[in-house]
Amino acid sequence: LEIKGTQNLRDFIHVEDVATALTKLIFTPTSNIQIVNVTTGKGTSIEEILSLLSRTAGQPIPHVRIPESGNISSIIGDNKKLLRLTGFAPMYTLEDGLSKTYAQFQAWYNRYAQYGN
Repeated sequence: LEIKGTQNLRDFIHVEDVATALTKLIFTPTSNIQIVNVTTGKGTSIEEILSLLSRTAGQPIPHVRIPESGNISSIIGDNKKLLRLTGFAPMYTLEDGLSKTYAQFQAWYNRYAQYGN
């Protein structure tokens, strides 16, 4: 795994939270034709993601850090408008979302690994 910019901050959100937010927007009459950010409003570094993944998997994640240039150091969305319009707040923490996703991939792998590639 090659990684650039391990200290850069990004706003990660679980796909189920995105689906919930979009559903709330669809059924909120006051949200018609407005642009909103579907985000957590929290920044997490790639270094933190690697650490969480390692803890979740119970083993280090092999990776190589590659020097970066020209990358934006921080991209964090503002979800206040979404909260104001719909009352939406993300249900999953980053750690919970990664744990759930990892468990789903493990279940899939355990079920289908016997069939090979």
